[in-house]
Amino acid sequence: MDAKCLVRGSINIDEYFHVKSISRPGETISSSGYECRPGGKGANQAVAIAKAGGSVDFIGIVGPNGKWLIDELRDRGVGVNKTVIVEDTTTGRAMIQVAEDGENSIVLHHAANHIELPPPTPESLRRFTHLLLQNESPLKSTTEYLCIAHELGFVTIMNPSPLPTPEQTRGFPWGKLNWLIVNEGEARDLLTSVGGSHSIDAIELVTPFEGILEHRTVVLSAHAIGSKLASHPTFKGVNIICTLGAVGLVSFVSLVRDAGRKAFYLPASKLDGPVVDTTGAGDCFTGYFVSGLMSLEQGHEEDLIGVLNTSIKAAGICVQRRGTIDSIPLRGEVSA
Repeated sequence: MDAKCLVRGSINIDEYFHVKSISRPGETISSSGYECRPGGKGANQAVAIAKAGGSVDFIGIVGPNGKWLIDELRDRGVGVNKTVIVEDTTTGRAMIQVAEDGENSIVLHHAANHIELPPPTPESLRRFTHLLLQNESPLKSTTEYLCIAHELGFVTIMNPSPLPTPEQTRGFPWGKLNWLIVNEGEARDLLTSVGGSHSIDAIELVTPFEGILEHRTVVLSAHAIGSKLASHPTFKGVNIICTLGAVGLVSFVSLVRDAGRKAFYLPASKLDGPVVDTTGAGDCFTGYFVSGLMSLEQGHEEDLIGVLNTSIKAAGICVQRRGTIDSIPLRGEVSA
C-alpha cells in the first residue's frame, strides 16, 4: 500500500498584525499591516506534507465562517473530505503579532477545534499508513486516534504543542508513538511532568558538523535534557526530535524499536536573507519530516539524516517569508 498520512488536528483563521515589537502588558500599539490567512497547527502541517510531495488527508472542524479554509487546503493538495462543518459554532482563531525581527506572539481561541468528534473506527483508518497529531484538539480525541493507529501498525508522530497539563501528560499513552517532536522548553516541561527517578542512558552525541562548536552550550544542554527524556520509562521506544530554532536540532533515534539509541546534532541551514516571520517554521519542519518518513526505508540511518536536513532547509526558507501556510516552500524550492 502506498504511504498516506492522516492529520487529526486544528484549523484556524489566522489574523496577523505586523508590529515593530511585541506589545508589553498594558501597552497599546499600532500595527503597520494586517492579513487574514488560513492556519492552525494541524492544517499547517498537512499543507507542509502536501507541499513536500506526500499524500495527506486532514480531519478537523470549522464553523460556517471557515468554509473557505477547507477550499484553501484542497487547493494546496490536502484531502479534506473528512473535515466537518458545524453550523452552530465559530471557527478557531489565532491573533498573531509579528515583530520586525521575525519573532511572534500568538493568542488562540479554540472554538470549533475543541468540539468532540466521534471516535474513529479501524475501518475508517485502514487506507492510511501514518498519523500526525498535535495538541490543539481535544486530548480525548487525539488519544483515540493514536490508540487505534497504533493497533493498526501505523507510524505515529506527535508534535504536542501546546503541551498537555502535567496531569494529562502523566496519563497520555506516549509509548504508542514512534516519533515525538518538541522544542527544548517542551522537552524540559515534559520531563518535569512525568517526574520520578530513573537511570539515564549514556546516549552518545554523534555529529560530523563543525556547527556544534559555535552553539556548544545550547546543543549540550539539549542533549542532556533529551537524554533524560529519552531514557524515561514513559518514552521507552519513542524516537525524539528536539528542535532548537536557529541552532538546529538534536534527535534521539533508535532505527529499530527498543534497540540502542544515537543522538544526532544537525545545524540549522544558512539563510539567504533576513528572518521575516518564524510563525510557521515548526509546522513546516514537522510536515516535511513526516513526508520524508513516508518515503523512508526502515533502518537506513543516512536516509534519515537526509530527511532531517531537508526538513531543516524547508524551515529555513519558511522563516524568510510572511505567514504560515503561504510561507511553506514547495519541494522543488527546497531541492534546488
